Amino acid sequence: MMKLTPVYTLAILLLSAAGAFAQSSNKLIRQGNEQYKKKQYTDAEASYKKAIEKIKLL
Repeated sequence: MMKLTPVYTLAILLLSAAGAFAQSSNKLIRQGNEQYKKKQYTDAEASYKKAIEKIKLL
């Protein structure tokens, strides 16, 4: 079995975190879309802005 070096371990952790941010931003976008369909425009705008902030962190 191959031994993981600290560099590889860190890379795996960072990629996992990036995937989690992407999933949560996608969830916020879908939430915003549903709010928009229900004519909850202010709430939809807030959801979209939160998604944008999460994407900027990537």
